[in-house]
Amino acid sequence: MKTVFEHKPDLTFREFAIEKTVSVPARKLEEMLRHPLHRHEVIVENTEVMGVDGDGVYHCLLVTGEGRQDGMLVESEGSGYARYASYVPEATALRYPTLSRLNLELAAAVDAIIAEGASRTTEGNWTVSFDELEDMTGLCVEGKPFLQETLRDMLRSRPEVADLVIENGQLDVAYHLDLCPGCQRETGWEEMPDEISMEEMKSSNQANVLAGTPGRFPSM
Repeated sequence: MKTVFEHKPDLTFREFAIEKTVSVPARKLEEMLRHPLHRHEVIVENTEVMGVDGDGVYHCLLVTGEGRQDGMLVESEGSGYARYASYVPEATALRYPTLSRLNLELAAAVDAIIAEGASRTTEGNWTVSFDELEDMTGLCVEGKPFLQETLRDMLRSRPEVADLVIENGQLDVAYHLDLCPGCQRETGWEEMPDEISMEEMKSSNQANVLAGTPGRFPSM
């Protein structure tokens, strides 16, 4: 992944409003991101929509790139360059606030499902019905295939989840046992004490065989 790291950054949050969205060729957006202090035609053509009002709200131009998800917020103060700018990884979230709210709701639902299931399961599986999910988080996925598929993909991306099935109005989640505090793993050969060597095991087995017992080759 890539992001922007500023030298001695000022991370003060400021209120803003998008007054206009302009889409430019992807190469042009890349040029603006690399050289924000250069003069850019798209900024020059839209200086009138940008400015800071008496309440300190930044009225911005949102520049997006064709075929790209990211974008750039610009407040030029009447100049032809990005005097104030902010990189936006998911520009569609700004253009469509509904998507941003939905993303928050889905993320909260995933966190709630993981927190409850991983902490309460004793065998690695935990089932949550659509009704229980709505009571728990307020998110309704009943009769909404798109939301169900999105929730499934988000859950499967979590390291705690081994598998997931959505059917009959419920989510059946299988968790990785080593990430579930209440799960007891069975002791297998791989967990035998290191101090017991193969020679000791062989000697022990031979001691249990009666003298004079005919030897046999293992059958094929």
